[in-house]
Amino acid sequence: MSVQQLNIDDDGLSSLALQVLPEVTLDEQEEQYCRELAEARAGTYEPINGGQLLCDGLDSVGTHLLGILGEYAVAKYYGVAETLDEDTYQLRDSGGDIRIGDLQVDVKVTQWDGDNPYLLVPSDSTQSHMTAGSADAYVLVQQVEGLTFRLIGFASHTIVTARAPRRFPRHIKNFVVESSELLSPVEADIAEVVEPRGNDSVNEIPVIEPPAELGGSA
Repeated sequence: MSVQQLNIDDDGLSSLALQVLPEVTLDEQEEQYCRELAEARAGTYEPINGGQLLCDGLDSVGTHLLGILGEYAVAKYYGVAETLDEDTYQLRDSGGDIRIGDLQVDVKVTQWDGDNPYLLVPSDSTQSHMTAGSADAYVLVQQVEGLTFRLIGFASHTIVTARAPRRFPRHIKNFVVESSELLSPVEADIAEVVEPRGNDSVNEIPVIEPPAELGGSA
């Protein structure tokens, strides 16, 4: 069953469609693991405003935590928690959050609770000569409540960049992909339908295993 098949109209997903998409709930240990990584990365916003970034009411740690929780939820769904990127960066990460098979995957998290969440990819993070453009695919995950996340769908780098970027929702230029354009994880295996980009200039994600109790090997 695809996201497209679940649509009631062209305005996005119906509430019913959202309910049948897969959801993942993290436990307290997983949350703590994500929180420690978020705190380690908090200084990456230092060049902007001293690190006190406020994104939709979230400070630097909260912004990082939301993103990492979403990344972990997707990694948990696909059984690849050991590939979660644990590096810290000066401002922007390497463009890949987890690895699924041969794919570097960038996870985008939204708190939008409406029927049509968007996949938003900053247009300057997809250029092949920039490390931030290393992702082969993008996954949109929605925070349902607390530690529960819903996998909305995914799209390849080619699909995402086959459109003109626009300033949406605010001043940042994004490639905007509606939920109706995404492939559902219920219908399609991301590792089978998306081809690696094979760009030699792309930096690979270092594989760093989380603690054994969080899914890593002993």
